[in-house]
Amino acid sequence: MQRITVLLLILIAVGLIPAQSPAESPWPMFRHDRKHTARSDYTGPTTADLYWTFQAQDAVTGSVTIGHNGTLYIGAGGYYTGGGDSSLYALNPDGSLKWQFKTDSGNTDGQTSGVHSSPAVGDDGTLYFGSLDAHLYAVEDSGTYGKLKWKTNLGDWPVYGSPVIGDNGVIYIGALSFRAFGIDLDGNILWWYPLGWCVFSSPALRDDGLAVFGSKDHNITVFRDSIPFGSIVWQHPLGTFYDGHLIDCSPAIGDDGTVYIGTDGYGAAGMGQEPFEADTNFFAITADGNRKWSYPMGGCESSPAIGFDGTIYMGSYDSCVYALVDMGTHAVEKWKYKTGGKVDASPTVDADGTIYIGSRDGNLYALRPEDGSVKWSYPTGGGIASSVTIGGDGYIYVGSDDGKLYALGNGSPDMGAISVDVIPEVEVNSSVSPTATVRNYRMTNQALEAVFIIEEDGSPVYTDTVSVPNAPGSTTKSITFGPWTVGPDSGTAYTATVFTLLAADENLPNDTAFGAFESTTALPYICGDISGDGAGPDISDLVYLVDFMFTGGPPPPIFNAADIDASGALDISDLVYLVDFMFTGGPPPVCN
Repeated sequence: MQRITVLLLILIAVGLIPAQSPAESPWPMFRHDRKHTARSDYTGPTTADLYWTFQAQDAVTGSVTIGHNGTLYIGAGGYYTGGGDSSLYALNPDGSLKWQFKTDSGNTDGQTSGVHSSPAVGDDGTLYFGSLDAHLYAVEDSGTYGKLKWKTNLGDWPVYGSPVIGDNGVIYIGALSFRAFGIDLDGNILWWYPLGWCVFSSPALRDDGLAVFGSKDHNITVFRDSIPFGSIVWQHPLGTFYDGHLIDCSPAIGDDGTVYIGTDGYGAAGMGQEPFEADTNFFAITADGNRKWSYPMGGCESSPAIGFDGTIYMGSYDSCVYALVDMGTHAVEKWKYKTGGKVDASPTVDADGTIYIGSRDGNLYALRPEDGSVKWSYPTGGGIASSVTIGGDGYIYVGSDDGKLYALGNGSPDMGAISVDVIPEVEVNSSVSPTATVRNYRMTNQALEAVFIIEEDGSPVYTDTVSVPNAPGSTTKSITFGPWTVGPDSGTAYTATVFTLLAADENLPNDTAFGAFESTTALPYICGDISGDGAGPDISDLVYLVDFMFTGGPPPPIFNAADIDASGALDISDLVYLVDFMFTGGPPPVCN
């Protein structure tokens, strides 16, 4: 037990296991996470099968968030749609109404009432969202009704944006009252800061807890909590006030802290100026507030998404969906796809990299990440400004101006092969137990079979099948196959293939992974020198092995040096053995 405890502490220290579990929801807030990457650990449907629709009383322009218990939450009304629905709806997973919570009427500026904001789900399940009645609401899901906990007035103008909640329990949100806010979980305003114009944008949070706001005064502003006024860490202007570089979309934050955001294609209106079309750009700003690059496009109200490979996706007023690659000093267009209408909806990326985005032409598109080609499309009855939410059961959800929320998918299971975990060279005549990593792309447990094949010159020299009766939901799993004896000849090239078998799995492209390696004569090594730096075993070897096993890091350069328990396989037992030796006085590595 002691060695396992030490191992868990090490994994927490290097960030491979979170010290505090996240909310048990596949989509607990606007744009999925605090950095607004809009990328999911789950895959969406392979075909556009309609599961159900729910009819609201006005356009559904916001986006679904999912509670801890699987309840779907969505607001209705917003912009100038005219229906007057000012409700937050709670829906059961089958699309039936659980309850409806009415906010107050809209402001006196001619806009209808409505909830355009997407709720953020707190750790205790409380829902926090804004309304066009100028309030931030906290509502408890009591099962049969939504119970108001509190509401806080944020000025005289509507709240369009969606809140984000920090680890410190502060709720960050902007309002059309020209202000950015930090509010505690009891609804008390901790701080506010006056900005130069309206805030339609929803703030994102950096890893260090700083809040990133965009506003129509053309500035990106990063705040630190400071009572009674927020403290500006830095502010970056994206243009001048009337030149069309106004910010309506929300920022997304990359793994290195880069802020990605686009600007609106129209100049200021209602401030002594008539709106005018303008050439606008998409921007990348460094974590310390310096401009990395800008990329021209026809106006961007679409909030960007960031793929697992770092590709940035966004829609534009020119009817196109763009895929950009951040090259550091400039952006390269990977592809763009032209729809039949303006794209002010925001993209969503699933675990396979598929991009889901709606258009004002009324269609929802699923685009392939490699070239932007259409995987499938689905027509709704109105334009789409809502962004897609991906559930943990294979369904996706999107709203439309026809007042409907659409659920697409068929709930089929999805197991995928992530990697063949081979090292570049294996010793001739040695015994090796191949390993591979698979992932369950659903929240529920699945049973499957995994098949591992090794080939020489196209002919199989090894095949093994392992049954996994209960692969946990939402996790990756390392599978060790039976031993194989490497051939006697040095320099032989081998290919390895692993694939998963699950009868109901319809997502076949992600079921297979490949690898390659070759045989070599015996190499000198130090037992336990996993990293190959000529020393060890030490902490660097432990980190190297953890990186390989849990984060997709490179395999150890010499198999036998890493197989410290001489089992013929690189698996968790080697990690436990090494921890036992280094920290609890266990036996030294043995290797072959």
